[in-house]
Amino acid sequence: MWGDEKSESRQQSERSSAFGGSSWKSYSGPADFVKQKIPFLRQIDIWWQRANLVTKVFVAFGFLQLLVIAFSFLESISFKAAVHYTRIKVAIPELHLADISYGMKMDQIGFGFKGQSRNTAFSTLLGEHYSDATTTSSFSTAKLALQSEITNRKIEYATLLDKHGVIVVNANFDRSGEWWDPAGLISIMRANTAMGQIKTTEILPYADLQREDPPNHRERTNDGDPVPELSAFDTLRDPLVRFIVTPILSSGVLYGILVAGDVVDGKAAIPDRVVNTLGSGYAAVYQSDDAPGNPGPRLVTYFFKENGVPKVDGLRVTESTRLVERLHKVKDRDEVLFGNGYINGKEMVFVGKRVNPRLFENSPPDDVILAAPPKAFVIRGLHVIEILEGMGPATDLFGLVFIFIVTLVPIFRAAKPAKKYLSARSEMFETFSGCKEPLYVNKEDEAERLRKEALKRERDKKKGILPPKQKEAESVNSMSSGFEEEQVYKVQKQNLTRLMGTARNDFIEAIAKWRLPSFREQFFEWIINLLGVFLMVANLVLSLHLLTLNLRESVRTENGIQLITFNIKVNQMAFGFRGMSNNAAVRQLSELTSVTDVQSSSLLSTVRTVLNGEITVRKIEIAMMVKVPELWVMAVATDLDAAVIGTDYTFNDLPTKVADDELQWIITDAIPFSQFKTLGAPIHRDSLANLGYTGFSPDGEIGYSGLIAADTCQEDDAPIVGRMTATPVWASTDTSKSNGVTAVLVSGDMVNGKTALNEWAMEGFKAGFVGVYILQGNNVILLSSLLKSAREASVQELIRNAIAELFAPEEEARRLQNEFRVEDLKIDVDLDDQDELRRLLGLAGKTGGTDEIVTINIETRPYYIGAKQVGGWVPG
Repeated sequence: MWGDEKSESRQQSERSSAFGGSSWKSYSGPADFVKQKIPFLRQIDIWWQRANLVTKVFVAFGFLQLLVIAFSFLESISFKAAVHYTRIKVAIPELHLADISYGMKMDQIGFGFKGQSRNTAFSTLLGEHYSDATTTSSFSTAKLALQSEITNRKIEYATLLDKHGVIVVNANFDRSGEWWDPAGLISIMRANTAMGQIKTTEILPYADLQREDPPNHRERTNDGDPVPELSAFDTLRDPLVRFIVTPILSSGVLYGILVAGDVVDGKAAIPDRVVNTLGSGYAAVYQSDDAPGNPGPRLVTYFFKENGVPKVDGLRVTESTRLVERLHKVKDRDEVLFGNGYINGKEMVFVGKRVNPRLFENSPPDDVILAAPPKAFVIRGLHVIEILEGMGPATDLFGLVFIFIVTLVPIFRAAKPAKKYLSARSEMFETFSGCKEPLYVNKEDEAERLRKEALKRERDKKKGILPPKQKEAESVNSMSSGFEEEQVYKVQKQNLTRLMGTARNDFIEAIAKWRLPSFREQFFEWIINLLGVFLMVANLVLSLHLLTLNLRESVRTENGIQLITFNIKVNQMAFGFRGMSNNAAVRQLSELTSVTDVQSSSLLSTVRTVLNGEITVRKIEIAMMVKVPELWVMAVATDLDAAVIGTDYTFNDLPTKVADDELQWIITDAIPFSQFKTLGAPIHRDSLANLGYTGFSPDGEIGYSGLIAADTCQEDDAPIVGRMTATPVWASTDTSKSNGVTAVLVSGDMVNGKTALNEWAMEGFKAGFVGVYILQGNNVILLSSLLKSAREASVQELIRNAIAELFAPEEEARRLQNEFRVEDLKIDVDLDDQDELRRLLGLAGKTGGTDEIVTINIETRPYYIGAKQVGGWVPG
């Protein structure tokens, strides 16, 4: 028996300890347990019990109305977060465009100087230099070629060094014989020649720029746009320079080194290309290095545009999230950071990342020092849609005013007479009953009073103190022993009765006015209700409209990005062939006037090899030289059919236009397959992984397209669409280039079935559809396409993603970027509705084009689709 009691006692103790040392039976229920364990709730309960009826009614009605406002507020916050997420998703590809803009010129210079490394003028001068027999003619020819590079490309450095790092000739102030090793790049090239061309961003001492004395190129894409006063000649700071170091080889051995240097400081072309393409916003480049005398970060160039007006002076940029400092500390070029701030008082969303690190042509170095981290980062700023930011708070503020006027003010009106009435009743009770206790007793107060009295009796009992006898209450009649006292009480009773009646009537009138208002008051309440509902609905509709607008604007942005990516390769090709036009062998061959002379010339094989280098490196199909004005083919690349030499050029009138204008021209044109197949052009399946463009390291390789010209275009009238350039060539004796064009270099990159173009765009979008079409008559012909369709997600994943988009939009955007895999892309996918696509392409093809966005299904899923026309005659 004792053992049972002990066991039961132990169990009771365990139950007690589980509830903080008190038995569960000591609580009246779960609600009491919660109140005892959470003091804050206990205090609220006590306050509620002690509150009067008016306060309880006020709180109850106010709480119900506040719930409505809370839902409205939640709706505003949700849509604001959703718009912010879509804005972030738009910002990432725009930042991608800024990254492209920074690296694009490096690629153009790299391709151009790759071609210059095969220029016989440089190899001849190097041979004379090593023999100590440099001639004035060779020196002048080489210097002229370098000066053409800095003029055409708007760069500051174009220098030829020997294999020991000594300057042989440079474009600006003569520094021949000087040993030069900017940022240690020449030493790296000499020790790692097999790694090929180097592309990197470095910081150069300002003293070296002074010694070189180059022209101050204030580069911009539009002549009318302003340029920031941040040139190194303005700030006298060590400039940020994009260097391209190209080896000149002889039998596989380093023979010389070409160095091109493009100063970034103060050049608006990098940021304004982004801003002008997208229409508005802010873009900037910062130098990021902690070298002595050059502590980073430091703004080197920027551009801002608002309402179509470009501006660089008087900008007040305030960045509240320390984005610049955070980017300065980041070393991983793939990490994208977000921030918020203001430009001239307008709220902006900022996004930034590091530019490409030091890149080598052939293989990435294992050595950490060789693969130096990038020394610059780019930032893109987008305007915030301020109307939505104000609509939500306006709706909520109106709701609070509505609650105060319609619900709480009547309760306040009824509260005053109610308090008077209750006070009068209580006073009458105390006066005429002789009881000193209040008429209205709160349960909590009464329980507290009884508890204290019980404790006092216990203490008195322990001390042996007996309770005093209660005195009988004296009646009202005994207190009013006189006539005068009776009259006083009578008057007092009348006054209290009148006060109670008046207060009761006022209370009833206030309640009646609240619950049974007059027509005027009811009409006023209806107006307020209608305004409140209208404002809430307007907020909802506007939010949905802005979400849709953001999606549509993202399509327009992506169209702009795709337009730039379409032109990237043709611009690079144009720069390369412009450099080739100064090749000594090319200029000498252009002087010949007959097919027989060309075919018997020893220069022909040299020129064909040079042309073939372009086909191999650039993955293009056409590389030839055409005699003007006769229009016959003088030379083709060695990979093309030699039988074409001497035949008439019939593709288009590009050579004639170039000869007449003495300008390089760029055009997108379609060639019938019957003419294209005579070239015997190689098949280039160029994906981004094969091309190795600046700044991109795809994580995989997609499959091959079935739309490659040689695979599918068997009909003679099938269009083969090419991005083509035509570059004038002058005779070698025409040093001033004033005696007319003697030949034209024609190059062509055929678009059919090539995925690299679309991969450029998809690297930024990470989702959606990109394609290239041609509208030939009423026929819509697909040339290439990529689709990244959204995978099917479970309900749990959809909910998780929605919550992440609202509460952690930046992390969710990064997650989607990191989950992107090239292998997931689908190739050669066409749109379902060809009639709607034909209409859209027709609108885009009109003069000036159109920005219309339509909805078209792809594999039964709806997509917003926009189109931009490319091509046309563009001077190079």
